[in-house]
Formats: sequence, C-alpha cells, structure tokens
Amino acid sequence: MSAMSSEKFPPELEPQLLAAAARIFRTDFPNAERTGCPAREALRSVARKAAGDSEYRNVIDHVTCCSPCFAEYERLLHREKIWRNTKLLALCATLLITAGLATWFYAFRADRSQRAPEPTVVKEGPTPRQAAPIEFEVAVLDLRNRSPVRGDRQPDPADDVASLPARRLELSVYLPIGSEEGEYEMQILREADSPLVSQKGPASLRDQNVVVQIRTDLTGISSGRYLLRLRRATFGWRYYPVTLVP
Repeated sequence: MSAMSSEKFPPELEPQLLAAAARIFRTDFPNAERTGCPAREALRSVARKAAGDSEYRNVIDHVTCCSPCFAEYERLLHREKIWRNTKLLALCATLLITAGLATWFYAFRADRSQRAPEPTVVKEGPTPRQAAPIEFEVAVLDLRNRSPVRGDRQPDPADDVASLPARRLELSVYLPIGSEEGEYEMQILREADSPLVSQKGPASLRDQNVVVQIRTDLTGISSGRYLLRLRRATFGWRYYPVTLVP
C-alpha cells in the first residue's frame, strides 16, 4: 500500500482527467431554478482574470456545482482566448508593417538624395473648394419593451410605433431584452423582401443593454409607416413597425 501511495500521477493523463471533470460539471448540476447564480459580469471578470480573490473564489465554487453557469464560463473563457490570440496577431502585424514602412522610407530617402532637385512649377488659378463633410444626426431606436409583429402584413394604425427622422443618422438601436451580442442586419421595407435600406453593424453590451450602432441614410425615403426588420447573423427576422418623420 505504501508503494502505491508514493507513485505520482502520470502527467500525460492530466488532460483526460480535466476533460472528464468538465463533462461532469456541464451535465450533473442542472440548477433549473438558477439558485445563487452570479451575474454575467462576474463570470466575465473571472474569465478575464480581472476579479479579486474573494470574487474569484465565490464564482469558481459556484460554477463547479451549477452546470448552466459552468457552460457560460467555458464560453467566456473560449471568447477570451480568441480575443487574446487576435490581439497578439494584430500586434505582430503592426510590428511587421512598421518595420516595412521604416525600410521603405529610408530606402526612398536615400534614393531621393541622389537625384537632382526638380524645378518648382507654380500654377495660377482659383483654389479648389473642398467638399463639406457629411453630417449625421444622432438618434436612438428603443426596442427593449416593444413586441414584434408578423412580417406578412402592413403596419396597423393601432400598433405601438417607434419613429425615426428621415435623415442621415448615427443610429443606436437598443435591442429587445434577452438579445445576444454579435453582427446584426437591419432593413426598412414597405413590401416583403423589397428592402429600401439595408445596413449591418455590431451589437455590444452597453450599461446592461445590447445595442447595435449603425450609420444609415434615410433621406431618400418619404415620410410614412414602414416595417423595420432585424436579425442576428443568419437567424430569423423580427419585424417592428416604425414611422419615418421629416
């Protein structure tokens, strides 16, 4: 017995042991009532290694006895790993580009120093006017407490309708409660499958709300009632009645 206890656990078996433990945590603690579950921000903080010691211990103790929280924690860890790898690749690419530009600059400078100076040509005439920058009006579309409608009908006068100005907009769309972050597509249409405007933009978490930031131009659409349809990636469309105002 003493000989058995002195043997060390083989290092090559450690991945199998960790994988087996993860399978148990994912399925054996369903916690349907979500009793004692920490906030998503706490899970995110632990996944990013930004939590304090007390918060870290509380979260880790909980996810080992709550399968839903363990699954969410695994997903956040995976996203954090992808983000770190992407950041590292971007840094490497920046260093390579900087080195390349520096090499080109010094080579070009050496070549220019060997050339004879070119004569300066002065042209008379009016100074060209620069085009005025395009201005966008800040607008907000709040869908958090609005119910979608069927997409196969025209907006009903009795519908609870949101309004948007028919202008160039820097638009923030507050998505319905429970929406996920990701890439979203937004269209404005009067007839099914005939969008008048189609835009895409990323949705991110802002003060506990999921918000899509889109820059769009509605100046070519006449005032009136329309349907706004919205979807994430390749998911199904959701339709909301909107009114465009001058």
